[in-house]
Amino acid sequence: MTPDEYCQQKAAASGSSFYYSFLFLAPARRRAITALYAFCREVDDVVDETADAQLARAKLTWWRHEVAGLFAGNPQHPVTRALQPALAPYGITAQRLNEIIDGMEMDLAQTRYLDFAGLERYCYHVAGVVGLLAAGIFGHTDPRTLEYAKCLGTAFQLTNIIRDVGEDARKNRIYLPIEDLQKFGVTAADLLNARHGAAFVALMKFQTERARTGVNGRKRGAFVAKAQIGNRGNHECHFHFSRAERELGAAENLVGGESNSHTRSIECIAKIIDILIGSERDPLRAPRELALKRQIAPRCAVASHWNSRLRLLLLRRCSRFGVRKLVV
Repeated sequence: MTPDEYCQQKAAASGSSFYYSFLFLAPARRRAITALYAFCREVDDVVDETADAQLARAKLTWWRHEVAGLFAGNPQHPVTRALQPALAPYGITAQRLNEIIDGMEMDLAQTRYLDFAGLERYCYHVAGVVGLLAAGIFGHTDPRTLEYAKCLGTAFQLTNIIRDVGEDARKNRIYLPIEDLQKFGVTAADLLNARHGAAFVALMKFQTERARTGVNGRKRGAFVAKAQIGNRGNHECHFHFSRAERELGAAENLVGGESNSHTRSIECIAKIIDILIGSERDPLRAPRELALKRQIAPRCAVASHWNSRLRLLLLRRCSRFGVRKLVV
């Protein structure tokens, strides 16, 4: 297995719909963002899958040495070997990779946050930095893109925190700032014991609005991503959307309820299809449709345990582009 194949397998196995969006990028950018995603998964798994905090710290220290080896020209792990060709072209630095590891270490050091300033710092390390690195890989040309990317990363992480309040509480983790809990009259015990009430609902509405409006209360608006479709035609497509907005809407629906992660993944793919194809009058509709047909739809691997209703939903979205079956 090559380093690139290892990273692709790591990304696909995660179950994230990000993997499918990567398929729209030109090959070099696709390999780079997949390797970066695999790096994030590796260091995140250290914390999530290692019960012994001391052992987890030792593993993260190993990754710091591996990052140093990467920039010294001697990477050993498949992920760092896959990242190596992307360092110079896309501005990937040791400082930013280590900042991601810093965020993982924060999860080992604390399970509560006193105020939003502390939580914002955590969000920057585990998500904002990833946004900055991704912007470099996507080929941004406007310096303002970096600010958008950092804020969007933070918004994604805040959304994850909102979505996973119950799951985190079962692990004795409360990311919602203590100052916010006190403001709305919600105690840590309420979260740890899954007590749902009007105060909790008000608290969560406040959290979702904060994520929507962005850091420091400024409205961020739609995030603009620029990507080239394949190597043919040099079409620069402008995808105007705010995924954070849609994810936040889903998160609000999950408060106090159950969800099906497979359903969310399928629906997210369906939304990506709708967004990327665009309107009939869009001059770039044809190349987008061609890219979808050639790159994403024939390669949509659907796990065998997904039920027939979910398969049918995705198949209906793809059938208009001539795709009649899903790869299992």
